Amino acid sequence: MSLCVAVNNGAVVIDATCQFLLLTQEEVNKLTSQPTLVDLLQFDSSMYEFLLGYMLLSFISGHVAGRIIKTFGKV
Repeated sequence: MSLCVAVNNGAVVIDATCQFLLLTQEEVNKLTSQPTLVDLLQFDSSMYEFLLGYMLLSFISGHVAGRIIKTFGKV
């Protein structure tokens, strides 16, 4: 459990105006294990391949469907 502490005339006062925060080792581990912005912005090649395949499939199927609809419209 973290404690809110302040330094008053060189002495540490607990539950004061929250100038500092004392953390337990477990809380520090939780904070450091969370992903940072750099971790979230890293390039994911598997996600890229998935999105590229999905967009190519969508483009080709949309193009074919458009051609079929255009052909039926001329009849």
